[in-house]
Amino acid sequence: MRLQTPKNELGITDLIKHKINTGDATPITYNPRRLPLAKQEVADREGAKADGLPLANIEFNEGPLKSFKLNDDLNDSLYFKLKINGMSVNCLIDTGSTLSVIHIRKFLSIPESQRPDKIYEGIQLNFANGEIIKTMGQADFDIKVNGKIWKQRFVIVKIDAPVIIGYHFLYSKNCKLDIRHRKLTIEDFEIVCQKESQMSSIFKIASEQNVILPPNSETIIMSKVLGDSSHLMDAMIEPVMKQDNEILVARALVDPSSGRIPLRIANLTSFERTLYKSTCLAECHLCDNIFEIENTERTNLKVFKIKESKADEVPEHLATVSPHRGLSRCATRREILFHY
Repeated sequence: MRLQTPKNELGITDLIKHKINTGDATPITYNPRRLPLAKQEVADREGAKADGLPLANIEFNEGPLKSFKLNDDLNDSLYFKLKINGMSVNCLIDTGSTLSVIHIRKFLSIPESQRPDKIYEGIQLNFANGEIIKTMGQADFDIKVNGKIWKQRFVIVKIDAPVIIGYHFLYSKNCKLDIRHRKLTIEDFEIVCQKESQMSSIFKIASEQNVILPPNSETIIMSKVLGDSSHLMDAMIEPVMKQDNEILVARALVDPSSGRIPLRIANLTSFERTLYKSTCLAECHLCDNIFEIENTERTNLKVFKIKESKADEVPEHLATVSPHRGLSRCATRREILFHY
């Protein structure tokens, strides 16, 4: 019998027929092949073991494709506080980022007298999702942690966090990160970090001082955030005052990281109202997925097309109105009509 395929690639049925027809008693090694589904499941489990994840934290979903889902406790970030040019900020630890980054608004909130003297040329940042963002520039800042001061270069760009401490700083300062116990060791001292999931995302907003609102008026006052909101960059103002109070607080998208927020308030009553200090006026909620609409050039579109030969005549769609309104006898009105 002439074999069409090598012995080691024979299936079980072909293997039996081969032995019966040829009398070949030479043992043939048969390597059973795993189905792709089973192979994927084993690979997922082995990958979880390699990452040090307990299998109890992996859920296998039923269906044609096997996938595993990590518990929410494992999907978290660590923050720690430091001072950048005298300003206290909450920093995100990101070992996947080579550079250290500061938000544009956080950079502009630093007093001009305390900002870096020189800003270097900006670069392009490549994100993991393939997005490329052009930065405002780079500058050298003084960062202070536990009484020690270092010089560190930050890229100035709009990001989700106020400040990101990248791999370059962690490596140069011989840092050790204990994720399970939320501890960061920088040189010879230890810092206890905060989990992002344990940080508040909703804060109350209260008036900073007594404010007198005139009747039927609208004004903007400064308010304070009750709590530490330094890790938030975008939040939505939501009023909490009752509707029958007739004092309205406008919804707005704000930056609560500095702890102070401008509020737009209207007094719809016919008499004077007083807002006392520390009165809770609104709440600010963390706002995710904010997209900017790109500016497009405005184009002037004419609804009605008028021929040049009829520039001195009333358009046809207003011909029935002309005798009643006297538009044909009023040159000024015709010019305004043609213009708009």
